[in-house]
Amino acid sequence: MANTAIIKGGKVIKTTGFDDLMFSVTEGFLMSFRVGNITYSHFNKGELRTDEAAYQKEDIAGYFDEKQFLEYLITPSVYVSNLRRFTSFIEADENEEVNISLLDVKENTTTPGFYFPINKKCSFLYNPEVDYVNVDGKLNLTGPFTEEPFSFSDLSNSFYTTNLVFTLTSDDTETTKENAKFLALTAKVIENIDNRIFNLFSEFSNLIDEQKNYWELTPVFSDTSTLAEFENYYKSTFNFYRSAYRNQFNIQNATGVKKLFWLASVMSPNSLSILSEEIKLELLDFIVKNVLVRSIFSSIDYEKLIVSIVKSVTPLQVDTFLNGLVDTNKYGHFQFSLFLSIYSKIDDSILGIGNNNKREFVFALYELWKISEYNPYKNSTFNQTSLSKFIYNDKLATNPDTNNSFFSSILGLDNNTLYFDASPISLDYSSTSFAGFYFDNFKFYFSSLDEREDFDFDFRSYNNTKDAPQEKILAVKDDYVNNSSPGLYGTYHYYQSVSLVNTSQETIISLPVIEGNEDGNPENINSLIPIFVLKYIDDAGDESDFNTAVGYFIDVVSIAAGGYGFITKLKYLRTLSGFTEAVVAGTESGSAVLFSLYTTIASEFVNVSAATTSLLIKISENSIYANEPWFKWIKENILWIELFSAGGSVLAENMLKISAKKLVDDFNTGSWPDEFVSDARGVAARNTLVKIHGLANETVIALVNQYKSRIVNNVNSKISKSDQFEIRKILSGGIVSDDPLHTGVGLDQIIANGFSSGLIYDELEGLLAISYRKGKLVNGAYINKQISTENLITQTTTWATVIKPRKYPFKFNNLSEFNQFKNEMTDLIEDFGIPATDVRIQGSSLRTSLSKDVDIAIFIDEKQLGEIKRIIYKKLKGNYIDSKGVIDMIKYEAAIKRIEKQISKGYIKNRQFGELSTGKTFMQEFRDRQIFSQDLDISIIIKGKSFDTAPYLKF
Repeated sequence: MANTAIIKGGKVIKTTGFDDLMFSVTEGFLMSFRVGNITYSHFNKGELRTDEAAYQKEDIAGYFDEKQFLEYLITPSVYVSNLRRFTSFIEADENEEVNISLLDVKENTTTPGFYFPINKKCSFLYNPEVDYVNVDGKLNLTGPFTEEPFSFSDLSNSFYTTNLVFTLTSDDTETTKENAKFLALTAKVIENIDNRIFNLFSEFSNLIDEQKNYWELTPVFSDTSTLAEFENYYKSTFNFYRSAYRNQFNIQNATGVKKLFWLASVMSPNSLSILSEEIKLELLDFIVKNVLVRSIFSSIDYEKLIVSIVKSVTPLQVDTFLNGLVDTNKYGHFQFSLFLSIYSKIDDSILGIGNNNKREFVFALYELWKISEYNPYKNSTFNQTSLSKFIYNDKLATNPDTNNSFFSSILGLDNNTLYFDASPISLDYSSTSFAGFYFDNFKFYFSSLDEREDFDFDFRSYNNTKDAPQEKILAVKDDYVNNSSPGLYGTYHYYQSVSLVNTSQETIISLPVIEGNEDGNPENINSLIPIFVLKYIDDAGDESDFNTAVGYFIDVVSIAAGGYGFITKLKYLRTLSGFTEAVVAGTESGSAVLFSLYTTIASEFVNVSAATTSLLIKISENSIYANEPWFKWIKENILWIELFSAGGSVLAENMLKISAKKLVDDFNTGSWPDEFVSDARGVAARNTLVKIHGLANETVIALVNQYKSRIVNNVNSKISKSDQFEIRKILSGGIVSDDPLHTGVGLDQIIANGFSSGLIYDELEGLLAISYRKGKLVNGAYINKQISTENLITQTTTWATVIKPRKYPFKFNNLSEFNQFKNEMTDLIEDFGIPATDVRIQGSSLRTSLSKDVDIAIFIDEKQLGEIKRIIYKKLKGNYIDSKGVIDMIKYEAAIKRIEKQISKGYIKNRQFGELSTGKTFMQEFRDRQIFSQDLDISIIIKGKSFDTAPYLKF
């Protein structure tokens, strides 16, 4: 056994007396060793502190006391010249044996095309006259070489074998070998991370375990992965290892989000998904505020980390996460929101150089937006409440014709004034392409940052550009004013949706819009798109060849209502991931795999092929299916297939599974379309959908495991604050047993049913809390209000699949009748001086047809409570004034105490609303107006108190 090594610089030395030797598996050099109690590692000028590197004229590369060097990196008062450095190397003797081992790969003779890792060893006798290092600083080895198997840790071996299949290329064996080489190198780095870095994050053991599981079980690559992707993943993993290794004292001393930032930088979106939405926002906030601290974070790809965090957001986290991105009071930098700060900091590739991080960020946000409260067509059903989150109007933001008195004298539009309250819902948007570049007739500015200066300059002839509100998008239309100059068209929130009309078919991008209005009338809103996507399209089109900067999205305008003709836009080429293969090459014989979904339960892959996807598209274009109940789900399924193939986000994967489950459930309830039998792709496509359907059940199990404790804890917290609930089972007559109302298994069933029905955890928490309600005595008989596990599951399903989609409760015959009721009730509430800005239906009429009444809740904030009390107490006082104008203070104060007691519990009953000038109470006036023939219960509910429970339908 040779006791020699080659150190950096090429010198061959004796290693007698050295312990714990570590070698570079890519270069063969000795990188670290221990002498006595001191470990020496190789560092060079590029690893000095920033303040010292600038003054070093020579490369100070050498083997330094590792502990001293790592402490030096974080200690300004210590200089590199003060560090212990090992220089007492003893040159090897002539003809002394030298062994060099490098990590390489070799084709498996029993499985051609697959490469396995090997130790490539070179042994030779030392000759002092030979220079063993070439001009590039690399070892110059000529052989002979021997080979032996390379031994990985269990974690790294699982990572290698899980991803090995994706190294294969059909016609380039050299590329296949290079892919395998980078995969093997990555596996070695992962081994080093596990052995030397993860112990620095002991307080995040659950995240570390999740990341290990990800590396062991989930493919990082796909059939479409390129050599560059294998190389980049290796580099990014190595950069994390090297950076964390160099900064381990920083990491050990860090706490909270700062420490989590280091760990998150190597984690996958799947691993990051277990973090709460608040922690994800705090991570983004940390990145935005610290990204320029290059001396600490220079090796971490923060743009990639930002995208990974957004892609890790789960369906249940969407609304809170999107709200946080634009909340300048809680997050952000210098009064700029996280959304604006991130968008302005990350970049796309320029002419194919670099990564398209901004595109991935925007497209990931679009995925979140599509299922968020901001999408007026969330769940494929139009929701007026979501649309009403923003102000829309037909006002003009700029005088379009300065020579026409109609605009100035009648509409009052000043020629030199911009009107920032204008926000038309429809944009007369068109686009064309020329010589590979993209042009449209709108320009979109952020009202903050540098773009504000551009806007001010472009509109310098106007006198109030400084009045533009912050954190908005300003839509400017070309040739808007009669002198062919541009004009301000509207001012919009980042997430606000607009309707595109007259969109040119020449557009180089098939716009990512959503389903049309329910009645299918093309004059209605039927092509809504969030304006931040248009902003990105505009920016990308200005900066580079649009074909390389932006891919294509599915366009599903009005197709849910039978406007199937629009689906022909699907025939446009896609450039997102492998979707081109699906649309163009996915013929009856097409078998290319777009991506694989992994199931941890069955430990197998579900491959989604080009042929399967092309068959789904074929079915979606068949007009005979336009009125089938599953028609919209096949559109959804195709959309999420494309989105997942593009970015692989956690949300897209979950939504793909859910849409496949709903599609298969509908097919099984009715019948499968003929194409699944008559087409050559049919059997495979059906099997794929059925397998994904099974994965949806697995997703539900994972959701139960992840959110059960959170839901139960929140419910316990809510009901513990009120004596109107009882966790234990009430048998009869108010007698309480020691048994819990819902067992552990029962809770799993309730939560699983809710998630599989598409409910969010707020709704599940509310339904679960309601089930624990105590009963009451009525005419001497006890009425039990607790809901058994079986009945709660039934009522949950009824809410999710009947009431929520149709948007009106039991006791009403149709939506029209309910809408009339809402209008009349709103008028009545306002007549009593109570604000009707947030009125909701709660209670059993949302869950069961056996409901005895309709519960109406008028929601108010704590800050509104003072004004509400003032209104009520003023009316109340009139009830206790005698003919001489004297107030009976005893009765008045007793009445106030009754109200205050209600308020402490979170509500005010309608009998406290006072009387109208006619002397009638609320319920008397309700009956006199003949608003509704059924029984009604209406109260004021204080937000955040115990009666603030979902589910509900908003007015």
